[in-house]
Amino acid sequence: MDAIFISDLHLQDSRPELTDGFVRFCETWGRKTQQLFILGDLFEVWIGDDVASKTSTVVQNSLARLAGAGVKLWFIAGNRDFLLGKEFAQPAGLHLLADGCIEKIAGNQVLLSHGDVYCTDDVEYQNFRKTMRDPRWICAFLQRPAAARQQMAAALRQESKAKGSEKAMYLMDVNRAAIDAAFEKAQTRLMIHGHTHRPAIHTHNVRGQTCKRVVLGDWGELGWMATIEGASTQLLKFPLLAPEQVSRCET
Repeated sequence: MDAIFISDLHLQDSRPELTDGFVRFCETWGRKTQQLFILGDLFEVWIGDDVASKTSTVVQNSLARLAGAGVKLWFIAGNRDFLLGKEFAQPAGLHLLADGCIEKIAGNQVLLSHGDVYCTDDVEYQNFRKTMRDPRWICAFLQRPAAARQQMAAALRQESKAKGSEKAMYLMDVNRAAIDAAFEKAQTRLMIHGHTHRPAIHTHNVRGQTCKRVVLGDWGELGWMATIEGASTQLLKFPLLAPEQVSRCET
């Protein structure tokens, strides 16, 4: 297989079954591909590479085994783990990519993103995202003690949950015009992203060109992945405890 894409696993110590599922995935599907792309929110929260957890250690070791087997590993930051950096990535064998990058895979030019940047109807979130990604904010945050960072991250998460429950559904999905503009700028006909937790395959008509957008799902009882093998692109789901039992998502 040329490439596999996953996102929105939200791995955390309080949900060890997700981490177990990821390890199984790496030992099965991870061994069947040339490249594995993780498109953000691998972890539920990431407050800095200097703060390790049981989950992060297991994940790092699992990825390192894949890299050692010759699989190329790529990572685009999500809104939960945008602080993940080289200190974690290098021992794991992960190569860091910029959001919105274009990768050539099996002859296809593929636009890759976590996806939150296209949720432009949610102006409040976009302003929040801009603040969180400001290098000055990041520097100040990482200088805080680990305990203070954990408290701040927990408070921000609670605030986000409260606001999310009050938002209209359309605000938490991508803006179609923003997607079309991204296709036009990148001059690609295939995009893969996550973030919205709404797995599906969409078609867009951009200046007379038919473009395909694959949206990855979040992991829970089921895991989700997209695959590219030659000219074929698929969206697949599988039971977390039995990743070899895949079924195809047609829509």
